[in-house]
Amino acid sequence: MTTGIYNSFLVSAMVMIINEDGNVLIGKRVRKDHLFYGYYEFPGGLLDKEDKSLEGTARRELKEETGLNLGDLELLGVEFFPVNEENKHPGVSVCFLSHHPNGNVVSLEAENLTYMKPEEALKLKLMPWVRYFLEKYNNERLLK
Repeated sequence: MTTGIYNSFLVSAMVMIINEDGNVLIGKRVRKDHLFYGYYEFPGGLLDKEDKSLEGTARRELKEETGLNLGDLELLGVEFFPVNEENKHPGVSVCFLSHHPNGNVVSLEAENLTYMKPEEALKLKLMPWVRYFLEKYNNERLLK
């Protein structure tokens, strides 16, 4: 496997954080040099060679992007995303679920990092894997 950004298989981990009101934490990508500039996402990012696990990746990225250290992370799902018109790089994304009270969150790498209702977040320009996991969570929540 080559490691160039245009010839790579991406592995990422993210955390869908739910507050006590049932809202999800989401922010807009603001770095123009990143893939999916202008899209909305959950805190998370790519697996680094120093990471010991995908949960470790999720925790590291969560701390880097929000300043949060959360307790238990529950695996929401793992999904493969092939190359298509919107996604230029194949990869696997892992999403964890965690709960956080309505406390302060520091926005370190995203713009407009805020809590919102899942139904409202689904109206945003979401990264494909974020949309997938948010729809999965929202559908499961509505079935309960």
